[in-house]
Amino acid sequence: MQLGFTPQFEIRFAKKNQNFIDKSSNITKELKPHVKSIRLVDEIEGCADKLTINLADPNNRPLQLPSIGGKIGIKLGYKETGLADYRTYTIEDIEFLGPPNALIISCTSIDFSSNLHIKRNTHYENLTLEKLASIISAREEYESLGLKQDIRIGSSGILYKYIAQTNESDLHLLKRISEREGADFSIKRDTITINDRNKTTLKKKYGTVKIYRKDISSYSMENNNRNNYSKVIAKWWNQNEAILEKAEFPGETEDDGVPFIVQKVFQDYDHAITDARGLFQTLKRKQKFGQITMPGKLNIYAGTIIELAFNTINMSGFRKMEEVKIEAKENNKFTVSQVIHTMDTKGWIMNLRLEG
Repeated sequence: MQLGFTPQFEIRFAKKNQNFIDKSSNITKELKPHVKSIRLVDEIEGCADKLTINLADPNNRPLQLPSIGGKIGIKLGYKETGLADYRTYTIEDIEFLGPPNALIISCTSIDFSSNLHIKRNTHYENLTLEKLASIISAREEYESLGLKQDIRIGSSGILYKYIAQTNESDLHLLKRISEREGADFSIKRDTITINDRNKTTLKKKYGTVKIYRKDISSYSMENNNRNNYSKVIAKWWNQNEAILEKAEFPGETEDDGVPFIVQKVFQDYDHAITDARGLFQTLKRKQKFGQITMPGKLNIYAGTIIELAFNTINMSGFRKMEEVKIEAKENNKFTVSQVIHTMDTKGWIMNLRLEG
């Protein structure tokens, strides 16, 4: 816990099918004496974030509980600095334990009772990833979810001549196509979220947070050479010339390192360069890893760019890794791929998983 700061939370609840903004009620006061811990897992990719609230009732007093299928809204922060809104989650499970009496409320950022996981057999022609997401979010059976879109990809506009959806859910389809374009897919707060695996894109959405050695409890950093490819080369068939051609990303570079060659042959240059670009960004992210444990801090989410304010090993900062052949100004920047928030009697702790 930050020195002199008092951890604080707010919990709101709305019943299933109720409009959360208009109908939710603040149940913090009622639940607070019973809350043992709150755990929130915020992921940059993967379908759903997870919220778990552990409650105890040692005096066996009556307690008006939230109900299955309802919505929980959660805010975390400090009394002195305010709260950060982590939005709403659907209650998927309530587990009763005892003795002594206790229960666990498990929630996800997706309503798993909806039709999002139904497997379909269909196809789409001449559309972009953005258009595909629009078609899916507008399905009549998803109307109650009120799905919105937040799509930020540098390859915006690539036209797919044909996409097959064979025994595949809409969630899996969107995730599969997003990965091809080098983007992370998730559904957060009733929003289809597709973000480019590019620090510039993520900076525009979340900004950059600088962290100093004094801010953290512990850390570990790893730089590796396993995915240090100079470029990605994808092949495509030129029908007009009847020859096999190459699409390279990032194109002409001074780096004479080893290229990664995609074995698949694509139907045209646009598809080949999109796949090459997406794969290159994915490989670069896998070159650096890190873990940080620190007191809770506002405005750090999955997708936030973290800048580690290092100096030298003898000073109060992060060690500068001179042996890594990356400019220092980039070597200290990481993407937060996961944040695990834990708030309990000990305070508010964040565990960050970082990727290059």
